[in-house]
Amino acid sequence: PVVATATPPAEVGLVDVPSLEGAPPNNLVFLLDVSRSMEQPDRLPMLKSSMKQMLDYMRPQDRVAVVTYSGEAKVVLPSTSATEKERIIQAIDNLRSGGQTNALNGAVAAYRVAQRAFTKEGNNRIIMASDGYFRIPEALPRLVREKAGDDILLSIFFFGEEKEEIISRLVRLAGLGGGNYRHITPENVDDMLLEEAAGED
Repeated sequence: PVVATATPPAEVGLVDVPSLEGAPPNNLVFLLDVSRSMEQPDRLPMLKSSMKQMLDYMRPQDRVAVVTYSGEAKVVLPSTSATEKERIIQAIDNLRSGGQTNALNGAVAAYRVAQRAFTKEGNNRIIMASDGYFRIPEALPRLVREKAGDDILLSIFFFGEEKEEIISRLVRLAGLGGGNYRHITPENVDDMLLEEAAGED
């Protein structure tokens, strides 16, 4: 006789555990707005915490870099293997807010870092984090579109209150960059970061 078997307890109520298994290798460059308006707890401090948590899921083939733009662009962390976790965490912890925003200079520096570490058939992506209060000079959309053609994508993480005139500009910029526009909140920041690291568009 056929004996009916109960579903093993392990299969009941399975929780989706985040994973980068099967995802292409990452060449991620975080382009962070560190202007004064990003000091609020639900902006830069929240993103820093989430970035450190993301490292727990990253693999030896994944690389991370950090570029800040506030007044002048600064490469805080050149492209670094995810195996160097302490070095990456130290760079993230040392990030400080202050000054005005210069998005174009930051983007030029970030693309330069991404190009140097370009990974063939990888997820070559800049994640630009901002609260959106910056001017978009004509050269920026041109640069973003050109680099998307070279398989270096741009996703935008927006923090703060969504205002139509800001959002429409950022959605367009992310579209030109072949990446995503995401409105970041305390509830979704961890998932959004992992989706970008998994190369989801």
